[in-house]
Amino acid sequence: MKRVILQTREGFTIVEVVILIVIVAIFLASLLPFMVQNMVANEQSKTRRLAYEAAYKKIENIRIQTFSTIQNESFATPTVSRGSGQVTVSHDVNKNGQIEQAENDILLVTVDVSYVQRSVTKHLSLSTVVTKGGISN
Repeated sequence: MKRVILQTREGFTIVEVVILIVIVAIFLASLLPFMVQNMVANEQSKTRRLAYEAAYKKIENIRIQTFSTIQNESFATPTVSRGSGQVTVSHDVNKNGQIEQAENDILLVTVDVSYVQRSVTKHLSLSTVVTKGGISN
């Protein structure tokens, strides 16, 4: 009696697997620059957002101070890596917020946050006008 051996092809050969791995590796390598660029952009965006939040928080703290205690000062920015802050108060502001002849009841307050991003020092500034009488209608 003759034996019949049936050969069935199940699975992949080693050559097919190697070719598939090479194709996937080339595809992933082509995506790598975009992924790195996206990660850098996300980090830069996060740092700028933290600098903005530090400046905004400082302006909010200034708005609750009494008028006579608002002055130029430096402040720490613990949430911003290698960052620092500076408050500049200008007394020479008119009622339209334009800098000119001094009025004793209006201050222009500028908060500047400096931070280092990829070896470049960046600055973010926010300004507000504070009046001696507070907000009125």
